[in-house]
Formats: sequence, structure tokens, C-alpha cells
Amino acid sequence: MLPVIDGYWDRGDYPLHLVRRLGEADLLRDGLALEGFAPMSKMAAGLVNMEISRGDGSIGTIIAVQGGLAMRSIALCGSEEQKRKWLPALAKGEEYGAFALTEPTHGSDSVALETTATPTAGGVLLNGEKKWIGNGSVGGVTVVWARAEDGQVHGYLVPQDSAGYTATVIEGKVSLRAIWQAHIRLENVFVPAENVLPGANSFKDTSRVLLATRLGLRGPLWVMPLPATRRPCSTRRSASSSAGPWPPPKSFRND
Repeated sequence: MLPVIDGYWDRGDYPLHLVRRLGEADLLRDGLALEGFAPMSKMAAGLVNMEISRGDGSIGTIIAVQGGLAMRSIALCGSEEQKRKWLPALAKGEEYGAFALTEPTHGSDSVALETTATPTAGGVLLNGEKKWIGNGSVGGVTVVWARAEDGQVHGYLVPQDSAGYTATVIEGKVSLRAIWQAHIRLENVFVPAENVLPGANSFKDTSRVLLATRLGLRGPLWVMPLPATRRPCSTRRSASSSAGPWPPPKSFRND
């Protein structure tokens, strides 16, 4: 990684071959236990992410997104068939996984979630937008969280070549430049019943995935430059209120 990553960072390019290499080295699972793979403790998973992030935070984020969020969504909420189909391939880096919760105007906020899942013959139709989705444009599978007719948040496995799924790479980032993050638009995307996560029936299930992954996310966050947080913190709306002005009051800063 170290001999080549600077060029990818400078270009804002994504070294997809490193995802496969991480899979070959069994470093993509974020500690997730899988049959046929060697055991990995939470401590070991945290150290892997920390050391990878020392080289580049973007690559640490790949582990957090693919292993921590996408794979763990399937492991915790998926059917046995879904687990058999996706987890080994994702762990080996043979497939790419994304986790689509954040939307253009808010993040992990179940109250404000706007993407909808409408029942139709044989499955559901997804409509809405997601933003800042790592791996959301590289041709893999995206775990999309959307609100169904029961008012609850549910999870859906959406191959990125599905009709109506459009992903645009976000350019001009000042941080995590060596992973592509996407703005996703979902226009009547059909999800067959077999791609509905049966164990994802409310935001409590989403929260289980998020909570289990927070440790992995901490590795790359320490390398994120402060300016990268300014605009989202001042413009994103969550729970019907803004995240607050930027810069914050002096009493809330370390200086």
C-alpha cells in the first residue's frame, strides 16, 4: 500500500486492487466470524484497522465499510441463503459492499429518513437518495436502508447494476480521497423478495450494525483533516434541527 497510495490520493482515484489484496490477506472482515475463516478477536480487528489507517485512512475506511457495515448487515440481519451468497465473496474481496444509510441532508437519523420502500408484485420499489456512500459506485452490492409502509426502517440488498440505481462519484474531497464515495439516486429500483433482509425490521436493527462497527470506524477518523467536517456540520439537518454553527463556541473547542 505505502509505495503506491500517495498517487491514488493525489488523483482522487480508488485502488480497487488493494481491496482484493486485503481480502487475500483476510483483513477485510473487521473481526466478523465466518465459517472457513480463522478467528479474529475484536482487539485484532481494531489493531488491523489502526495499522492500515496509519498508512492511509481511505484504506482503513474500506475495511470499515465493506467488513464493518455491509458484511455485518448481512451477517446480523440476512437469511442463511443471503449469508452464503454474499459473505465469503465480500470477505475475500471478490465482491464490493456498500452501506447506504446517510442521505443528502441528514445522517444516521431514523426520524428524518426519506428513502421509501413501496410494496409491488414480487418485492418492493425503492425511491430516494443516499450520499457519501463508500463503495456505492464500484459495481458491487449496496445495503440500502429505507422506510416501508409500516413506518419502520428496513434493509435491502441492491446490486449496483439494478435498473434505476444511479451512482455519481463525489469529487473534490479534502479527506479520504483514495476511496470513492457516491451520491446515489434510486428511481423505482425493484428489489425482489429474496433480497429483503429478513432481520432488518426497524432502526434498532440498523443500530446493531452501527454499534458493532464504531470501533472499526475510529481507525481512519483520526487522519481526517478538520476542514472536511466544516460544511457537513453546518448544513446537515438531523432530527429537525441543524448540527450547529461552525466554528463551534470556544467553550466546546480544545483551544
